[in-house]
Amino acid sequence: MNFLPPNPSKWLKNRTLPLLIALVALIGLHPFFVFEGGNTSNLFPGLVVCVPLFGVIALTNWKRSIPLLVLFVVMITWCWLVYGFDQVAVARSPIAYIASVYYIYAIIALASEMLRNESLIDDRVYGGISIYLLAAMMFSSIHRHVSAVDPDAYYLTLGDKPILLLWNDALYFSISTITTVGYGDIIPKSAWARAVCMLEAIVGVFITIVFIARLAALPSNPAKQKH
Repeated sequence: MNFLPPNPSKWLKNRTLPLLIALVALIGLHPFFVFEGGNTSNLFPGLVVCVPLFGVIALTNWKRSIPLLVLFVVMITWCWLVYGFDQVAVARSPIAYIASVYYIYAIIALASEMLRNESLIDDRVYGGISIYLLAAMMFSSIHRHVSAVDPDAYYLTLGDKPILLLWNDALYFSISTITTVGYGDIIPKSAWARAVCMLEAIVGVFITIVFIARLAALPSNPAKQKH
């Protein structure tokens, strides 16, 4: 069985596929960045922030990329000069709000590109899944912020004790929440933590049922799709 497309150049036309591969690889290979005890290398959150920036630069125009680049520079500079890249201090700081704006802007920029009639159907599917994963990463930073501000916001059901969500825990919990899997090993206790979980579940349902369905239903450019 041949899993490769008849025309290898078709992969080059799927512009959103590299973004999806990067996001999946980042999630699947993140244990390589986790140290003993759960602490994470600073390289991991750096990559988490870089991927949406490169995605928007590659898939949209430079005018749309400039605001995202400015937010990126502000976050990195703030983390370096004020907090010395201390992950707990950064998670507790207002940088989390800037990160949320950063991700929301990236998601909107990518979504608007996917909604164009000129985009290929494959591009829309890969792009829709990429946006879904970007939303999960955005909420992971929010969960991490809530946990850093309120150490009792999230609890481990095993032993019924509070847990400080590190990057590894926050990403795992966020993906479990947005997919509505909910393994139950970590639960939200505070009102803010529960509010974020409810919002994330709503966003996940909206992206999968409404947005991706809308992308698939849009007319595509037949001339491009044939190549």
